[in-house]
Amino acid sequence: ENEIQRDLLDGIIYSTPSFKHQEFFKTITKDIPLVLMGDIEELHDSVICVDINNRKMARQAAEHLLSIGRKNIMLLVPEATLSAICIQDRINGVREALNAKGIKDNPDFTRIIRADEKVVADFILNSASLDQVDAILCLTDELAMLCMDPLEQRGLRIPEDVALMGFNGIDLFSEKAARLSTVKIPFHQM
Repeated sequence: ENEIQRDLLDGIIYSTPSFKHQEFFKTITKDIPLVLMGDIEELHDSVICVDINNRKMARQAAEHLLSIGRKNIMLLVPEATLSAICIQDRINGVREALNAKGIKDNPDFTRIIRADEKVVADFILNSASLDQVDAILCLTDELAMLCMDPLEQRGLRIPEDVALMGFNGIDLFSEKAARLSTVKIPFHQM
């Protein structure tokens, strides 16, 4: 079996790891070199981890929104990546920035949502919480771009009424991506 594995691949680059995959990573590294695009501190002695400081970058994104006068920042977390370590770090980074400015954690302003066009549209168009929000920080660009049309349908202008920020800096050649403020991850350097 190991010979077959060696014939098929020389190594694995694994993106967006979560704690639930820890045992798999420990097992696979016995036979195949593994590099994580993400960070699991407990594996540092056996696995190479390459990542940005997600907590710091999310804190800086929130600090930017605060610096332009936005105080009621909604955090949208994509459901599919909730268990990813980088997402937890990003949530903690945003909370640090808000706490440093004395802004209390409003449970209505942190939402876990499926990154699906209809789900996001229903949420944006029908959420009463959005009446109090002056910024939305999405923890992925995909989620942020799904918010654009529904926000405009709701009569909210981006960025005048609601600042909208994504995270990842995906290089999509689309008009939406070009209009999106984002935290750019240096994927090529990584």
